[in-house]
Amino acid sequence: MLSYFPGLTSKHLQGDPEDSFAVISILCLRFLIISLVFASWLVSWDALALAADVDETQQAVTAHYERGMRDIEMGMYDQAIAEFKNILQLQPTNSEAYCQIGAAYRLKDMLNEAADAYRHALTLNASEQTHGVANLCLGMLYNTQGKFLEAEKYGEAAVTLLPEMAEAHYRLGDIYTQRGKLAEAIDAYQKSIQLNSVLVESYQGLGRVALMQNRVEEAIAYYQEAIKRGPYEPSAYYNLAKAYRRLRQMEEAKAQMAL
Repeated sequence: MLSYFPGLTSKHLQGDPEDSFAVISILCLRFLIISLVFASWLVSWDALALAADVDETQQAVTAHYERGMRDIEMGMYDQAIAEFKNILQLQPTNSEAYCQIGAAYRLKDMLNEAADAYRHALTLNASEQTHGVANLCLGMLYNTQGKFLEAEKYGEAAVTLLPEMAEAHYRLGDIYTQRGKLAEAIDAYQKSIQLNSVLVESYQGLGRVALMQNRVEEAIAYYQEAIKRGPYEPSAYYNLAKAYRRLRQMEEAKAQMAL
């Protein structure tokens, strides 16, 4: 037993039993403190090693993400998808990587694959921003595919998660227009303008609804506002020309088509 307590000899155990007990207690406490310090050192070392691994992984994720975004900007969509899939090898629950895979597939016009990626992103824990963008993109995809009921569901989820994003509101306005919900569409476009008064698409949307409701002069005013904010947007001139033709103002219509 004495070998477990360096410095303690049989001499320390002779005499008053209480004194002996006190000596042993002190030595036991010293042994316990040394053990705790050693254990703490081991835990700290493991924690440092784990932190280093996490940092290395995050650096790799960041590098893949940046390369993937550059590839998308350069139109190299297959390479971008490969970069974002590399992220999923390191972090299988990275919802942003799934969103970017969806974006690359959408740009390749592979809409079903894009929708699968966005839907998977929604199954993962992520920020409201990330889930909002996934919902927004799904709404846009389904609207393009003519699946307007699905588009409406995801578009409404997007504006709930992204109430301050003007694009989410005008995209929902487009969906409502397709669904024939013109009052809701007007509200969505106007909300978009409140958030971003220079968003050309919102004025065009209001003009389109006004034409559908035979409010032609209002439509002309909205298209003119769109042109003021986006003078290089050819669709605004075309839509304005259509509105002038509805009023039989053919010269004005020709003038817009010539621009």
